[in-house]
Amino acid sequence: MIKVINEKIGMLAAFQLDGTILPLLFSWQGQKHRGFEVIATRNVPEGQFMKFYFDLKLADTMYEVYFYTKQSIWVLSKIHS
Repeated sequence: MIKVINEKIGMLAAFQLDGTILPLLFSWQGQKHRGFEVIATRNVPEGQFMKFYFDLKLADTMYEVYFYTKQSIWVLSKIHS
């Protein structure tokens, strides 16, 4: 089942020297989610800006999140359970 969320979230991430982004922990609706595995990444250009997408797996749940450079925000896009 896929649930569309599209809400801003808090994210702790490491921005690596080689330009990669590594999500470490995110908070949504008062809960902190950590210990997930980054399954896939992709970059989607939006004009002069970029959305960096991450598929994060935690137990039996997949979270699709992205970082939007236009506003410097993190968004929880979808939850696959």
